[in-house]
Amino acid sequence: MGKKKIRIGKIIIAFLLVVVLALLAVGGYLFVQDTTLTTITVEGNEHYSDAEFLDLVFPKEEDRQTFRVWWNERQGEHEDIPFISSYEITLTGLHSAEIMVYEKSIVACLEYMGSIMYFDKDGIVVESTETNTEDVPIITGINFSQIVMYQPIKVENEKVFTAVLGLTQLLSLNELRAEKVYYNKNLEARLYMGDIKVELGGTEYMEEKVLELRGMLPKLEGKAGTLYLDSYDPDVKNPQYRFKPE
Repeated sequence: MGKKKIRIGKIIIAFLLVVVLALLAVGGYLFVQDTTLTTITVEGNEHYSDAEFLDLVFPKEEDRQTFRVWWNERQGEHEDIPFISSYEITLTGLHSAEIMVYEKSIVACLEYMGSIMYFDKDGIVVESTETNTEDVPIITGINFSQIVMYQPIKVENEKVFTAVLGLTQLLSLNELRAEKVYYNKNLEARLYMGDIKVELGGTEYMEEKVLELRGMLPKLEGKAGTLYLDSYDPDVKNPQYRFKPE
């Protein structure tokens, strides 16, 4: 009789344990389902709007569940997003998080086999699109043998990337935008800025040439033609640069 009571007691305890575990499981499931990120701040993102970026990070509504975000972050599971090198998600509450974005460093692009290939300061191809979606110039005149994603572009003159980086940085600092830059075999640059072409010549005194360009562009607004800054001479005061209308 005593053994039978013990057996029944064990059954009851086991049953209660199963019930408790089931309740905990259901409660945990409901908790996870009910805990969703509703407030997310994004920093370091310039290529996309915050709304566009969040849609790429969380393509499905359930991807915003707090526990799932925490788990994916621990596992290092992130979406592969064009022009984004990486991002980090920090939970700041059950319904809030902060995302730090690290964008790929793009200086310019090339046209190759119907695609736009973007490269960084070291000439490494970091992204590819069908159209030019970035605010960077298309570089032409460069002789290359092949282009492979995530590998350096093989060019005849390795100094070309130093020249491209220097010029694109100067244009950015002076808030100037060129749609296209042409380099000849001597690394002499020509800018295409709307209806204006600018002959910059070689890399020497490039900073001074770009400063001259910034000062002259307002006077050329509405015109079409070629501005010759390749004749820049630091020893000439009050220079007169030739502009050939089209």
